Amino acid sequence: MDRILAVGDRLDTDIEGAHAAGMPSLLVLTGINRLVDAAAGPAEHRPTFVARDLRALDEDYVAPTADGDAWTCGEARAELTGEGDQLALRLDGGSPIEQARAALACCWTAIDDGRAPRELTEPIRATLTDLEAQLDQQEAA
Repeated sequence: MDRILAVGDRLDTDIEGAHAAGMPSLLVLTGINRLVDAAAGPAEHRPTFVARDLRALDEDYVAPTADGDAWTCGEARAELTGEGDQLALRLDGGSPIEQARAALACCWTAIDDGRAPRELTEPIRATLTDLEAQLDQQEAA
């Protein structure tokens, strides 16, 4: 075997276990933990990759990249706006999964550099919850 990938839907077991073993991980958003959980989790709960479901294993992966204080992924862009308890996550363009990947990278960076609280503000949580609903609708279609 030349490549190993831990795949799971739980941050505190699947993803943390992969992190502890030093292997890449894929969080699938079909189970226990969702975007809000992943965005607010500690570093050891942060997956290497994020996908809607296991079908992503057969698809090219588009990773997020930094663009100043914002993050892009494919055609999606995520950035934080506002301040204090009104700190919000703004998403533009791209598919819901591209937005999700950019959003997570944006949140993790902001938490790590102190621009966002780990608990996440209500506006950020609301945006991520809405995005989860879009991913769920896309799955149902």
